[in-house]
Amino acid sequence: MSSDSDSSSHPTFEHTYDDETPVSTAIIQAVCAVENVDPVDAPADLGFTLYEHVDPEALDRIVKENPDSADVQVELLVAGYDGLIRNEQVDVQSVRYFR
Repeated sequence: MSSDSDSSSHPTFEHTYDDETPVSTAIIQAVCAVENVDPVDAPADLGFTLYEHVDPEALDRIVKENPDSADVQVELLVAGYDGLIRNEQVDVQSVRYFR
């Protein structure tokens, strides 16, 4: 599920994660929403993979293994995208100029 919020000149795209959609997948889905790219084509169209910037499995474990996900907050910068993970939601905003 995604929606965009008003945030200065760069919109923020939100995706939720759950047991079926790990946080690492939600991050890529949100970046793809920012760039209007199909997630299947993401590595080629975006020019990077999440694994080049963070260990997706470790990130998923950090979030999944915490019994109270409301206490987990992770901020990361991935290839020009500012990501914030909290409360079963991923917010992604481009911090570079749009193509």
